[in-house]
Amino acid sequence: MKHQFFFSGYSDDVVLAGRDKRSFDEHYRTFYLLSNGMVIKADHGNDGWKIEPTEMPADGVTIIPAVDEDDSGKDHDDPRIPDWFEAPGYAPVCIIEADELLDIVASSDMPFPDTSPEFMAAARLRAAVVKDSGCEDDECPAIEHFKAAVQKCGFVRKEGE
Repeated sequence: MKHQFFFSGYSDDVVLAGRDKRSFDEHYRTFYLLSNGMVIKADHGNDGWKIEPTEMPADGVTIIPAVDEDDSGKDHDDPRIPDWFEAPGYAPVCIIEADELLDIVASSDMPFPDTSPEFMAAARLRAAVVKDSGCEDDECPAIEHFKAAVQKCGFVRKEGE
């Protein structure tokens, strides 16, 4: 079974994202690291929204272009976009299909330094801490701090071990 994750834009600074109605939320960053290691860049510029993986082409990614170029109020009506997503027509919709459930494990206004196994483990750990503690994303330590802790504690196995 393939799982889907959706991205779109709203206004000029809000990114809409989620895999289902329960996980759907608004975000205010540019780069999104997913639990499968893919990084999505969602950027609003002079020509409107551009939302896609930072490395293209990417397997399992579908980009549905904006359908409301003149901002007349037309919404997306593509059947691949679920009703709960409520994607405005002036932004593209990026759909990622994967074999596993996807989550956003980190977001940033700057590109991520790497997506190594250590970095991914640290990002997952940080996302869990943020979620469980109730602290805001910008109140918790940076991923690099978690990466150092993950390496120091030996939580990530190296290839061949």
